[in-house]
Amino acid sequence: MFMSQRKGLFLILLLMMIFSPFGIPYVICFQIQPASATTPIIIDHTCTDFSKIPDYWLEQAKLLKVHYAHTSHGSQINTGLSAIEIYNTAYGIKYSFARRCNGTEGLPPVENPPALRMYDGNPPKTYITPNDYWQGESALDRTRAVVSTGHYDISMWAWCGQLSSASESYVNDYLSAMAKLESEYPNVKFVYFTGHLDASGPTGTLHQNNERIRNYCRANHKILFDFADIERYNPDGEDFLDKGTDDYCNYSGGNWADQWITAHPDSELAKMANNCGNCAHSKKLNCILKGRAFWWLLARIAGWNGTATQAIVTSLGSVSSAQCRDISLLRAEVKNTGSSSLPSNSKVWFWVNGPDWSGDHWVGSASVAGLAPNSINWYSSNWTISASASAGTYSYWAQVWSDVAISSWSAKKNFQVTCGVINSVLITSLWPVPNALCSQPAFL
Repeated sequence: MFMSQRKGLFLILLLMMIFSPFGIPYVICFQIQPASATTPIIIDHTCTDFSKIPDYWLEQAKLLKVHYAHTSHGSQINTGLSAIEIYNTAYGIKYSFARRCNGTEGLPPVENPPALRMYDGNPPKTYITPNDYWQGESALDRTRAVVSTGHYDISMWAWCGQLSSASESYVNDYLSAMAKLESEYPNVKFVYFTGHLDASGPTGTLHQNNERIRNYCRANHKILFDFADIERYNPDGEDFLDKGTDDYCNYSGGNWADQWITAHPDSELAKMANNCGNCAHSKKLNCILKGRAFWWLLARIAGWNGTATQAIVTSLGSVSSAQCRDISLLRAEVKNTGSSSLPSNSKVWFWVNGPDWSGDHWVGSASVAGLAPNSINWYSSNWTISASASAGTYSYWAQVWSDVAISSWSAKKNFQVTCGVINSVLITSLWPVPNALCSQPAFL
């Protein structure tokens, strides 16, 4: 899951422009000390195709424990999650979801196989308005009481209709309250939300307030579930905001959810929607889309980089007795997290950095071609340490590449390089030669 942090930890990030193994420049962020996310996580209409989430990250997502507070609009996510789970037997395992909605804090029991577990509420209530979660110290204290249990990796609250008429200062109060909770509980991920649509379009108060929240989350590297953005697009990516769409998917030309299902009756989305329970204030397709986007959110928080990666570097080997001029063995354990074997040109590349480094940081690679789905294996590469290298602490990372990177970066592995005196033999004396005669052999 995500890296633990301590309150008040000073975060230092070193940004370096490096080149891919194929000479393509890009920026990598290395953590010198444990850090929070250095880029925002924005979950919007582009995050509803959950078939792109690698199985490995779905399993990691199910290990996260969620605290969710909301009113009726927020229940759309839970409705979607439940409909996805019951779609078929395979989904019942792959997208297993357990929820406990109660006026007292507590998660549902652990399930086998694992299920995503959620506590729904904020004691003593289950219908949670702003003054039950973030607005005012008494509300914050109720949220603190839940989060302080240490039972949760994620805490979040969803809007009802407040943002349709809220002032800028009201939105700023929300943002400040969420940031305050984040600072108090750095081990918990707090998720921000936009408000549901209300047919006021791109010039309405709602859109202005949603934009304030989006801009803040982008600028301050927050996690945002963009409720409104998911509602404004149909699954084909057609935008209905300027056509007056609302939370029920109505717009000036009809209802985009009904129209899409009519046009795609045999699609998985349509079948899920038809099998979905009541979707509060909206169409069933909207609930399905939000449920699918929620799995994307969890996978991102668990560590997935948001692209259709096919592999993960699960571990790096230790490097011992590394010396200048010698050969050291770099090792990486790679797991195929995709649904097909790794491509024929796939390699795990090793990237090294150390004191006074000069030259290419990519020091070697090993082919991982053909690694089967869900398989895991160790790969190694020999690295010849330069005679001009400096002694000290070195670090290495690994990443799997095909034509592009198909894994995230591994964790860092440190090791020591020593550069001592070259081994030599000292001649201390010569054997005396007694009575040497011309034309006669002499013993040296």
